[in-house]
Amino acid sequence: HQSPLVPGKPFTVREHLTRCHPRHEFLALACPNLAGTVEALINDAHKVEASFGDYRMTTLHGDFHLGQVHIEDENVWLIDFDALSYGDPASDLGNLLVFLKGKIKRQPEMRELIDVFLDEYFSSMDPAIAQRIPLYEGLTHLRRACKCLRMQEEGWERRVKRMVEMGLACIDEMKK
Repeated sequence: HQSPLVPGKPFTVREHLTRCHPRHEFLALACPNLAGTVEALINDAHKVEASFGDYRMTTLHGDFHLGQVHIEDENVWLIDFDALSYGDPASDLGNLLVFLKGKIKRQPEMRELIDVFLDEYFSSMDPAIAQRIPLYEGLTHLRRACKCLRMQEEGWERRVKRMVEMGLACIDEMKK
């Protein structure tokens, strides 16, 4: 997030929603019992984003999670820059944290990994970024719910409901 590269116009909530496949509108149609929750999540996401005011935008990976980080001996590199963009650094963190927090149940040591990662990250980055992370966690949950609908693996309806509710809870956290 300290690269001087500016790969395009700012990547906002609107652009995050275009990464839902299928689109969130289809999710609401496919799961009518969730339509109100999906609508609330989207509306609240836009309101929360509008409340941020000015902040420093950075180059974003756009799909940052542990699968994008490769380590060999003393070398570390990132892959998959298809979603490279320019925007709120909290969006990469939100995506990563959803990925890591999802592993805590089976791997409790992830809690410590999250804490160490955030401590190290914020040792050189603006701590105010942390306050914006829940918005992007919420959008990541929504994107994952859309993917779950697309894949329709066994139990998908229950997982979609949980993901949408978790997404709204993340964004609700910011309205307090």
